[in-house]
Amino acid sequence: ENSTFSDLPQKPNWNKTGSLTKTTGRITGSCVNLTSAATTMTLNVTAGSTFTLGMAFQYTGSPSASITLCSLNDAGTVQCGIGLSASNKLIFFRSTTSTVLGTGTTTLSPGTWYYVEFKVTINDTTGTFDIHLNGVSETSGTSQDTKATSNATADSIKWAGPTASVTNMAYDDLYVLDGTGSSPYNTFLGDSQVETLFVASNSTVAFTPLSSTNASNVDDPANDADSTYNSTSSSSTVDLFTIGSLATTPATIYATQVSASLRSDATSINARSKLKSGATTSNGTTKSISTSYLYVSDIYIND
Repeated sequence: ENSTFSDLPQKPNWNKTGSLTKTTGRITGSCVNLTSAATTMTLNVTAGSTFTLGMAFQYTGSPSASITLCSLNDAGTVQCGIGLSASNKLIFFRSTTSTVLGTGTTTLSPGTWYYVEFKVTINDTTGTFDIHLNGVSETSGTSQDTKATSNATADSIKWAGPTASVTNMAYDDLYVLDGTGSSPYNTFLGDSQVETLFVASNSTVAFTPLSSTNASNVDDPANDADSTYNSTSSSSTVDLFTIGSLATTPATIYATQVSASLRSDATSINARSKLKSGATTSNGTTKSISTSYLYVSDIYIND
């Protein structure tokens, strides 16, 4: 949320086609808006057979034929996915929307936000799928053929742009879980929200600010290249910042993601994020940073 979607190619594991735009989000902040069939976004993931995914979505115009919302892909080929039928109902399909394995019961309305979750196991005989709409099961299946390629895995997740009389597809509040997590990270999380918080003030800083304070150089909602930055030529240098407050009061916080845009001015360097909660400081994974700006992110699921 709240990032500049033209920056997606700079974010590890993300790819896009076409020009993605922002629009007002479902609850707070912004969401991604796809305006043509040529606009898509893809998340590359570690190949696996089981995934649980949640997303808010809204569409404009009624589909004249079944359309794809989100698919699990193997080397670019669709294994299975969820879509919207010409009767405005959620469908689960294998390979293309012509092979429907399950259809929901609720008739959706254009211009309305919905929260959709689906859990899938890819297999040619023992595949399973379960689609939830706003926390309620819409359609499910067991002992299904959910595999369209020679592999029983997916290595990317793709969100589709609008087709068949649908003119806009807006997506917000995404989460993706693989099959390796422990409870509650191995099944439906329920209607969830992703809220973006920005740097508010310095905590303990050691980098050199380009001007003013360290916090003022990194409180931007999007990468502004070298217009504002903090820098260091010393190893083991750390900047810690206080972030803003949540706009809502959640029942549960499942994770915190720390993101930053970094580059080196010469050779490749290593960097990592840190998250300090109370007296405990946690480290993200070490990442290689080159001379081009790169978004790096770490997800922390424990306080």
